[in-house]
Amino acid sequence: MPFVSTWTVELVAEWLQLEGYMAETRLPGLSVPGGGRYEPDVVGVRMDNGRLKIRHCEVAAGLIGNPKTTGERYAKKFSPEVCEWVTAHFRELFGIEKGKECDYEKWVIANASVEMKEALRRNVTDLHLERFDDFIPGTVLPSIRAWQDKMKTPKNPRPTLSQGLWLLRLLVQLLDYVDPDKKTLASRQAR
Repeated sequence: MPFVSTWTVELVAEWLQLEGYMAETRLPGLSVPGGGRYEPDVVGVRMDNGRLKIRHCEVAAGLIGNPKTTGERYAKKFSPEVCEWVTAHFRELFGIEKGKECDYEKWVIANASVEMKEALRRNVTDLHLERFDDFIPGTVLPSIRAWQDKMKTPKNPRPTLSQGLWLLRLLVQLLDYVDPDKKTLASRQAR
């Protein structure tokens, strides 16, 4: 996987991996008229009950600027052409013929004003929009806890994440440092 451009993209990529997705960042995006590329921030893909499931995530710590312009820009990031290109890329990678159905999820993980959220929802159909401030406690920490519960054994009551998930490991270590008496992440979700 190429180096990511921000820690926020790295966090989403690691979360996708923990959720059982193969995560790719900085896909060589679709060329657009007039130059440039629409390059997804991070795309997770996995087989789910015999179907290819694609989770295309655009990530920003904060969305600022004109909501109308930003909404239009994100509509291009999730345009049918981009979604078809991403789907074709992973169909080829997984050896799945063209006619077979795939599930395609569009995610934006970013802090945004109410006006910005409305603009995104107007411009991008079937969008899963999550505030970045809520993403760590509401999505990432429960994923870590679920993984720990699944991997727990009597000899290893608190399994450690893989070294490749370095940012998630750092998050767990920081939480342990802040609150060393907690033995699991269960009580931390509500923070």
